[in-house]
Amino acid sequence: MINIVTCICVDKDDKDESVYPRMNYRTSQQRRLIYWKCAAVSFATSIRCNPGIRHILYTNDHTAVRYKGHDLRAFLTDLGVEIRYLPFEIFKPFPGVSKKFRNAFYKLDVISELGKHENEYNVLLDSDCVWVKNSLSFFQAIDHEKLLVYDCYQRTDPYEKRSGLNRMDLGEMFNRIDPAYPVAAPIHYGREIIGGNGRMFREISNQMHQFFRHVLQTYGNDPPRFPNGNSIFDYEEYVTSFVYNKMPDRLIEAGDLIHRVAAPYQKNSLAAMNYTIWHLLAEKRLGFMFLFKKVFDLKSAFWKIPLDNLDEYISKHMGVSRRKSVIEKYLVRVYKAWYAAQFIVRRKLRKLSF
Repeated sequence: MINIVTCICVDKDDKDESVYPRMNYRTSQQRRLIYWKCAAVSFATSIRCNPGIRHILYTNDHTAVRYKGHDLRAFLTDLGVEIRYLPFEIFKPFPGVSKKFRNAFYKLDVISELGKHENEYNVLLDSDCVWVKNSLSFFQAIDHEKLLVYDCYQRTDPYEKRSGLNRMDLGEMFNRIDPAYPVAAPIHYGREIIGGNGRMFREISNQMHQFFRHVLQTYGNDPPRFPNGNSIFDYEEYVTSFVYNKMPDRLIEAGDLIHRVAAPYQKNSLAAMNYTIWHLLAEKRLGFMFLFKKVFDLKSAFWKIPLDNLDEYISKHMGVSRRKSVIEKYLVRVYKAWYAAQFIVRRKLRKLSF
């Protein structure tokens, strides 16, 4: 059995609050609604592309989510999504050791839970991923005894920096934590996708448990930091990359399946049209909200358009490049200018807040 899974983790109280760079100046309730809308869009696109496959949502949010008087939980259930409540307990970093994306560590709790069902194969995705093509050939080619992961940066030069870090920085950190670490320039694997059977999920979950215990026992509330200032617990990708790089012979690269679009209308986003899944990091507040209105209307073109044209339809709502009319090109330039101005204003406000 194959499951397509995503998760939603909401902040329960002020102690759970964290820094969310792409959603700064949003309250926890505003972020909560955004997450649920993103998940609804993600599942709707998968249901169109993967009919007959089971879809599962894990969440620590057990209260009703209202949109125009309707419960989004009921909407997802009617689409065929199975919603499972799972508290955020196992891999939840202490507030003092993590300041960024603490709720992203909830995915590690989900991995641990999926490890209890050893004969099921799961594709665990971020909620801001969309399916744009049928994936039957991909599922037929899956090696169920290996782990599907994504080298999001595809760096051949170990000294090439992304987000202030290169592969050698990762290697130095991992070697500091484990002097016997076997890889000098480990790959930075992305968070957006992980696929595997329950046995693989249980194995990596056990290794992540050991990693957490060792780091917390060794460093306490002062975890080691990278040269860019990030704590080892500021991104769950650091933890998963630590584990994945130790098992290279048991990994399958998902780079032919998924494409990360980091910014709206970036030059290389045209390449996304060749992939099955798009990870749209910058579209939570705009593109996903536009497309959600279409998804929520079961009579809209989203549910009727032929599957062969779904990628083109979704690209009209998201910041994915394609051939555009003169008017569209003008609107893109306006959007880029607005997006850049918004970024500058936020950066100045952030400086004033300290």
